[in-house]
Order: sequence, then structure tokens, then C-alpha cells
Amino acid sequence: MILAAALALAGCGGGEHSAARPAAFAWLHPGAAPSGWTAVRLPSGTATLAYPPGWRPITSDPGTVSAAAVGPHGLIVGYLNATPRQANESLSNWATFRPTHNAKEGDRSVRVLSAATGLRFATGRGSCVEDTYHTARAHYREVACLVAGRHGQSVVVAAATTAAWPRLQAQLHQAVGAFRA
Repeated sequence: MILAAALALAGCGGGEHSAARPAAFAWLHPGAAPSGWTAVRLPSGTATLAYPPGWRPITSDPGTVSAAAVGPHGLIVGYLNATPRQANESLSNWATFRPTHNAKEGDRSVRVLSAATGLRFATGRGSCVEDTYHTARAHYREVACLVAGRHGQSVVVAAATTAAWPRLQAQLHQAVGAFRA
């Protein structure tokens, strides 16, 4: 069902996949991270992720970098991650690959909100998908982008609990816009 919904979205001609910036991603403004943010490079050196003050680095999968805003009882309320391109993900299949990947990792009720290809980043072009899902502990909304840049292809993920999304959305969008691949 998730794959079918994502495929249907990918096939829509409503401008979501055009090279021009679709309305759903009008917030994406490539640029430098705001003053005071911390920038960390992937161990491979292929991408740089910036995160806001007050967020802290957290341990994640080998070869990746992550930072989080942590709430009560250790719940991650905001999450940023950079990962080198893996497996069969590509700019052209990102709208189906990402939601399917989330479901395979145990996320439930994955729902694609929007997707686009040909988006401009400071160091290249990317494909992004915005979705929602449930984990065992919370409901999340995320923007995940595969970016092809000077150093290859890398993924940036910006997520927050649905309760924290309105408060963290601007910072998450800035982090995606400041991502360097």
C-alpha cells in the first residue's frame, strides 16, 4: 500500500516532480547555516550537516552523523541525519525508495505528503520526500532528501514529532537548505 501510494504520487503530473521548485518545497532555500550552528562532516568527507544550538550529537549508524533535540524521558523530538548514498536509492526512485525504506525499518503508517525531483541545493541537485510515520514511541514528520553534489550522493533527513513540528519546522528546513553534498 505504501509503495502504491508513493508510485501514484510519483506518477502525478501536478508539478510535484518538475525541475522548478514545487509549492510543497518552496521553503527550500540553499545557503549557509545560520551563525552559531555546528557543522559536522560525514566520516567519508562527502557531506556536511549543520545543526542548531541546543541540539546535541547522537550516535547513529556507522558512517553517518546525527544530532537531536531531546525532550522529556529521552524522547527524540527533533532529528537531523546525514548518510552516504546506499543500496539502490537514486534521484529518480527517491519518492518510492524512502517511504519503503522507512517501512522496512519498522515505521508504521508511512504516508507520503509530497515529493519532488530536480530541487536545487547549494552544491548540486536533489530529490526530496516529505512523509509522516509512527514509531513505537511517537508520531513523526520528516523531510528526507537525496542530494547529488560535488562529492557524490548523500542523504539528509530532518524530522520531528508531529507535536514538535510546528516549533522546529523552520530549523529543520534551514538544516536541509544548508546541507552540503
